[in-house]
Amino acid sequence: MWKHGAYEGLTKEFTTIDDLIDDLMEKQARLSALLDRVRDVREAMMLVSLHSQNAARLGKLMLNKKALAKDARDEFEEALNDVLEELTEELGLKLG
Repeated sequence: MWKHGAYEGLTKEFTTIDDLIDDLMEKQARLSALLDRVRDVREAMMLVSLHSQNAARLGKLMLNKKALAKDARDEFEEALNDVLEELTEELGLKLG
């Protein structure tokens, strides 16, 4: 049928969510470039579909990344507050 090459290349290993986001963003850029050049309506429709699916996946990954970062930050803040509370008690300080 059509050979656009949008997903051609070596298979990459992903160790972080950032790796996956970067890879999908590169593919999104290649799809955009292909869409700018395509003249066949059927091929354009397939590329538009792929482009929109990829955009949705990117959006979900970015939301997940943000949620994971917030969870990690909340745990860090909780641990930091515990340490500060212990120190203020040991030093006999009154905060707040």
